[in-house]
Amino acid sequence: MSQMISLWRFACKLYSQPTAKNAYLQLQDNSAVNVPLLLASCWLAQHQCVVPIVHVTALQAMTKRWNDHCIQPLRVLRQQMKTATYEEDPSAWSLVREEVKTAELFAEQQLLQKIELYIQQQILPTAEKATLQTNEQWVDHVFTIIVQCSPTLARPPQVCPIIADIILSVVPASSQMSYDALLERISQ
Repeated sequence: MSQMISLWRFACKLYSQPTAKNAYLQLQDNSAVNVPLLLASCWLAQHQCVVPIVHVTALQAMTKRWNDHCIQPLRVLRQQMKTATYEEDPSAWSLVREEVKTAELFAEQQLLQKIELYIQQQILPTAEKATLQTNEQWVDHVFTIIVQCSPTLARPPQVCPIIADIILSVVPASSQMSYDALLERISQ
């Protein structure tokens, strides 16, 4: 297995790409997708890892618990604070909201570190590496790993363009298909 950058650095790198960032946020806000798990699936897919279903189930359980009990409550609080105002001291309100946002981001970082540790200890030592030679094989591999980890993304037509943006951010540039060909392939 080639040297992998940390999952956190990978996530930050993806978030620096505007289309990918928007895609992840859209899935998080509109489809209740667990973005840290989705990022982990992209990280594994980019490194051509084949993930046994037992590990997918374990990762889903781990991320659901952390998301439900830690990240989601912070996100809800931050979103509530965004729509509310505190006229007596708006600057203090804004500062507290930023602290909540920082805590939410820190919780996501901690989850990504937990996922990475699990992957390094449980998946990578025995992981098979996919042999991907064509653009279609790359797209199919990334799509399969993403859908394994986030089954709700399997086929709803409204998420296909969002998934296409994510796949384009993960697949090596030398293996990328045209956007229309990619969209057609994952819509089948």
